[in-house]
Amino acid sequence: MIKPRLAWITSNRSCNFRCLWCYGRSERFDSGQTLSWDLAVKLLDIIRQLEINSLIIIGGEPTIWRYLLKFNRLCREKKILSTLVTNGFRFSNDQFWNNYLKDPNDKVSPSIKAFDGKSLLKLAKVRGIEAVKKGIGRLVKMYDCNISFVISSYIIDDLTSMVQFAKVCGASKVSLSPCTPSFSDDGISTDGMVPLEDLVKAVVAQYPQLHKLMSGNLTLSIKRNVSIPLQHLIS
Repeated sequence: MIKPRLAWITSNRSCNFRCLWCYGRSERFDSGQTLSWDLAVKLLDIIRQLEINSLIIIGGEPTIWRYLLKFNRLCREKKILSTLVTNGFRFSNDQFWNNYLKDPNDKVSPSIKAFDGKSLLKLAKVRGIEAVKKGIGRLVKMYDCNISFVISSYIIDDLTSMVQFAKVCGASKVSLSPCTPSFSDDGISTDGMVPLEDLVKAVVAQYPQLHKLMSGNLTLSIKRNVSIPLQHLIS
């Protein structure tokens, strides 16, 4: 009998970013697709009944889900560990940050989308690179967590700049993962995907600088739950 160890909950489809490669684009980041509180409670009860004690909260962007902090509190009451996947932007807001500290997640997985103001505006259609740095910096300091980013065709030649920005945000470890297809009623979207041969060439070409920046603390996640230290891949 297979016993699940981990659950994923999608809190919403809305987001404060508009990343060019995001699966949320296919549904226009629909704010109407939001997990209700009643359903969230029912899902948590099912998770508990299955004896799963760990879950990951994804979106959209979960920090704009109105029930996030209340949900975190319920997870603690039910002794379920929660991990938040976030772009970190809202954590730059002092009021939100102070409220979050009262009902935090057990872990966070922050991801960066760009490396400066110009690239953030181009790739995520928002302004506020300093807010991103402040928000993610707070998370890294609190959780000592990795920072991740997706290797898309839009930043394939800027991996070094991405890692440099992650380091500015406080990262001691960085995880990279290739852009993958997204699915919707309209079909399959491959926006942002990089052919494997081009991906390998780009990583190999930029690896010496990446290795030097992070002292080898880099991981390439080929697919979910399979990660390879980059120095092993290159060697």
